[in-house]
Amino acid sequence: MAKEEVFVVDTSVFIYDPECVKDIVEKNPGTTIVIPGVVINELDGLKSHASKGFKAREASRKINSYLEKGKSTGESIKTGVSIENGATLVVDSARADFNHPEISLEKNNDSRIILTAMRWRDKGNNAVVITNDNNFKILAESAGLWAEMYEGEEKVYDKLYSGLAEIELPEDAAGLFTIWHKDGGMNIDSVPVDVGDLVANQCCIFKAGEKTFLAIYKGEEGFKLVHKPAKKPSVDGAILPKNTEQAFAYALCSDENIDLVSLAGKAGTGKTLLAILAGYQQMKLGRYDQILVYRAQVELGEKMGFLPGTLDEKIAPWKLPILDSLSSILGKEGKSKIKKLFDDGSIVIDPINFMQGRTLKRSYVILDEGENIEPEDMKALITRAGNGTKIVLTGDVAQVRHPYLNSFSNGLTKVVQSLKESEITGHVTLVKSERSRLAELAADLL
Repeated sequence: MAKEEVFVVDTSVFIYDPECVKDIVEKNPGTTIVIPGVVINELDGLKSHASKGFKAREASRKINSYLEKGKSTGESIKTGVSIENGATLVVDSARADFNHPEISLEKNNDSRIILTAMRWRDKGNNAVVITNDNNFKILAESAGLWAEMYEGEEKVYDKLYSGLAEIELPEDAAGLFTIWHKDGGMNIDSVPVDVGDLVANQCCIFKAGEKTFLAIYKGEEGFKLVHKPAKKPSVDGAILPKNTEQAFAYALCSDENIDLVSLAGKAGTGKTLLAILAGYQQMKLGRYDQILVYRAQVELGEKMGFLPGTLDEKIAPWKLPILDSLSSILGKEGKSKIKKLFDDGSIVIDPINFMQGRTLKRSYVILDEGENIEPEDMKALITRAGNGTKIVLTGDVAQVRHPYLNSFSNGLTKVVQSLKESEITGHVTLVKSERSRLAELAADLL
């Protein structure tokens, strides 16, 4: 008889990815997940930690949701509750046997987790320790256990809500596209297939044979037309969306009925450029009084340390990506225009620290590098929005550089997953890098 696969999960995995149980059972259906009781204690001890507290609380909430689900079906988390993919979840709080004949261990929490795994192995199971701590992995293997590093982050964009939906229509329905385009959209009844699973402001690609139609779902109002990206560059050199996802991103950022937009995607996909372009165009139309850009101050490479000079001189390095985008948008006369926009306060770039306590009215606010903002800080920043303000979040959740965050625990991911069904928010993940073929190659393969 084949041994049952049992995965014993270390605390470090939950701090790395609070949704780790779901990830493990997706890759290993029908298995048993064991959480040692000491892991629950450690999560409880970390719930007020400055950087790890959010993830500890998220993990605890997720584990508790499994417990409550088990209660509703008469199952106990002590003996095992049924979860996704035919798997079983157990919280093992049995006392650790530090007199185990095979090994001598110090009386600490790491040892208790190892002894829990050994107990499950000794029952005849194939016990595997899952950790995100290299030293703990070495210790577990020295005790004769099989241990693996957790690898839940490798397909982050497969798990993140993309904001996109492809809707296949009969080939003979292509004629509807002409009517819909003329009307600037369509109501739900005119769509010849069921669209009941869509969420508010979802970006829809309708396909009928070789023809496509782009629209954003507006709930009971139906669908709003999105113009396809231009096939040729603008004659006057104006910046235009170059692909389908960019067209949706620009439309979401330009929609005055959407208060918060999130744009995720790998490097070079145009997230920041499109956010600034839409904001600049709307400010010219009078919808907003100013554009405020806040960036997380997370450095690439070695820290530069203390920077001398005035506040403006200190934050100058973090302004460069925004200035690059403005230069692209404003063209040859960009330098003089940019100076005027900064001098009269039409555009302001500040560290996120300076947003605390403010109430921002009639402002177009861009929170750049959102993957490097902690969830608690992201909440504090978004709640600064006053009447007439729109917030646009941009970032690449596959390139988190914050020392205590990862692709799943950062503020941008939290916003995308938590607010995706709201009627006043919209999201799209941009896929194709338009910066250069080298940038796309590096983003995909390195």
